[in-house]
Amino acid sequence: MSDSLVWTLSLVVAAAIVLPYGLSFRKRGHRDRERKAEAAKLGIDKPTAQFPFVDPGRCIGCGTCVDACPEHDVLGIVGGTAVVVNGLKCVGHGKCEEACPVGAIEVGLGDLRSREDIPLLDPWQETSVPGLFVAGELGGLALVKNAMGQGQ
Repeated sequence: MSDSLVWTLSLVVAAAIVLPYGLSFRKRGHRDRERKAEAAKLGIDKPTAQFPFVDPGRCIGCGTCVDACPEHDVLGIVGGTAVVVNGLKCVGHGKCEEACPVGAIEVGLGDLRSREDIPLLDPWQETSVPGLFVAGELGGLALVKNAMGQGQ
């Protein structure tokens, strides 16, 4: 086989692999940008309880976190970085945090000050009622991981 035929065949094979992936990645990014804009317009992109915080400096945009989320609609890839597109759907499973290959995601709490249904707690999980301690679901956090951590 001549060198030009080998190069041509290599380019065709590479294009057959890279082109569909690139088109799929571009389509997914466009869809996620639209979802992010719609969520911002509706005001559902802000944290109210559990929330995946993405470190854009560490995120490689692989989309593993998006695929790992059992709630599906929470994360998306926009501009090559994972972003929260629907913060209200996050219930704090933490699967995105576990799946991230570079540790760019940490599931934590959003801004709870505006939530009247969640009591104010001190660092020892004591409420504003002396002697009343709250952990897990009672505190509005339906995540077993948080309840176990708070119980310790």
